[in-house]
Amino acid sequence: MVQLFEWKWSDIAAECERFLGPNGYGAVEVSPPNEHVLINEPFRPWWQRYQPISYKLISRSGNEQEFIEMVQRCNNAGVRIYVDAVISFFCPTPGNGTAGSYYDPVKKYYPSIPYGPDDFNDKKCKSLSGLIENNDDIEQVRNCKLLGLHDLDTSKEEVREKVSAYLNHLIEIGVAGFRLDGVKYIWPNDLESIYLKLNNVTKSIFGFNKRPFIYQDINDVNDNVIKSTDYTHLARVTEFKYAINLKEVVSKKTNRTMSELKNLEKLWSLVPDEDSLIFINNHNTQRGNDGIDPVITYKNPREYKIATAFMLAWPYGFAKVMSSYDFNDISIGPPADDYGNTRNVTITKNDGCGNGWACEHRWRQIVQMVKFRNLSIGYGVENWWDNKRNQIAFSRGNISFIAINNDIYDMNAELKTGLSPGKYCDIISGVKKNSLCTGLIITIDQNGTTRINISKEDQNPIIAINIESKL
Repeated sequence: MVQLFEWKWSDIAAECERFLGPNGYGAVEVSPPNEHVLINEPFRPWWQRYQPISYKLISRSGNEQEFIEMVQRCNNAGVRIYVDAVISFFCPTPGNGTAGSYYDPVKKYYPSIPYGPDDFNDKKCKSLSGLIENNDDIEQVRNCKLLGLHDLDTSKEEVREKVSAYLNHLIEIGVAGFRLDGVKYIWPNDLESIYLKLNNVTKSIFGFNKRPFIYQDINDVNDNVIKSTDYTHLARVTEFKYAINLKEVVSKKTNRTMSELKNLEKLWSLVPDEDSLIFINNHNTQRGNDGIDPVITYKNPREYKIATAFMLAWPYGFAKVMSSYDFNDISIGPPADDYGNTRNVTITKNDGCGNGWACEHRWRQIVQMVKFRNLSIGYGVENWWDNKRNQIAFSRGNISFIAINNDIYDMNAELKTGLSPGKYCDIISGVKKNSLCTGLIITIDQNGTTRINISKEDQNPIIAINIESKL
């Protein structure tokens, strides 16, 4: 999956057809599609998308018809759409909405849905300010306001009906599932009730009796009272510990080494593979939100390639690749004109992006590893090797092999690959074109071994080969 953060619907549709489908990406996570507030100070920040006003499908990414067309085109290209859904918070400040809907945040009146003051949790909140004052108080976390956002009372049947109606409308259009934003602020029983009201996804697209795929946004790294495992019986959860620990290992700012990756699930106390959604960074963590130091981002390309290559090579979790836009101010919205209209994603001659879009999902080293991951599904880790520091290598059965040098020394090792003898094109330094390779050629001998050399200075300190890269 790739998170096309803040992309317009028309650009996502085009990307599904021209790049994502042909290159093995299975899905896109799209930004919240419903009506949100337009904030003038700072001007049009990214987080205005997370302050809903109504469930009308008119956002800065486009209108409902453009959203429908995008879903159809992506489905036709074999790429599923997962919607980032905000179902607990509502905009607390006056202003204008992207669909022009009237609302009164002071009286908590949102007539387009409609919600009124009795549909929010104010009477249940026991803190003096009405805000979450103590993160160790489970009642406050789930009944009081986060950062002043109005907190929806999802224990009410009428509220559950309206939330599920919004999600079912998206299912009817053809989306395959949802990222549920901020689930730690919602009682698990409330979520379960909402999930049970959801329809099956579209039979003509996904098959008979298929349920929407749901992954729940919850960061429990600094929590004592709420854990992601409180929600794993309902759906997958975002495993923040994965991103944080991998960053610590790859950045080498502590004494931790790549060799520990062999036992990461147990060592890092991760949720089980089938319960996890993993990532190197998302729109929150790359800005230092969620109470987490900034993780590895596109601004550290060498470390980012190492971390992403490992994530896509290792058989754990459902992996999500971030696709960013360039930013220096952590509040700044997507590339836009002087009126706040989001700029088109332009494609450059080298298959990258212009107009201020970073497009990590198009980096050769990343998209080639997406193909590596798809090929390796169902094959376990074999032929593990490490130098007890920051050089590692392993195969996925007899299908694929990867070596990474994140050390202060050059890597020079004779390694067992698990692959059959022959010449292979390294998919990190180049691509296979017919019988030729634009990058390094790796020769495997009759014993399935090869000598791997990776300089400590290499900006792409990875070698990866698979059965499809054999020449």
